Amino acid sequence: MLARILRPGWPLDWGGLPVILISLFLLAILTAALATLQSFADVGTVTIIYLIAVLFAATHGGVFPAIVTSFAAVAAAAFFFYAPIYDFRVYNPIHLIDLVLFVIVAVVTGKLATDARTAKLRKDTDALREL
Repeated sequence: MLARILRPGWPLDWGGLPVILISLFLLAILTAALATLQSFADVGTVTIIYLIAVLFAATHGGVFPAIVTSFAAVAAAAFFFYAPIYDFRVYNPIHLIDLVLFVIVAVVTGKLATDARTAKLRKDTDALREL
């Protein structure tokens, strides 16, 4: 069962590595954009924007790349945006809860996106069989 859940959905047999690398690059871009925005305004809770990269990883690579991307996003948020800045420790309980909830939402969203992609592929396969 666990192997079925963590199976990458990438059409190439590379184990989802390209998707993970692209997702991490997308995280870097989002972090740079948030850091720039933070110099002009208070961005508050930043983890919601990182769901973009997690959804990309889930739809193109499956649950495992989504989990890897979500942990990288949590590390980026803790390191760059939550006090103490440039440290992985998080002292504010609200931020800690935010990070834990983000991982949970990312895993659930990743599973849903993977299931939607699998259902679409199954529907396309059934349509081709009917021809």
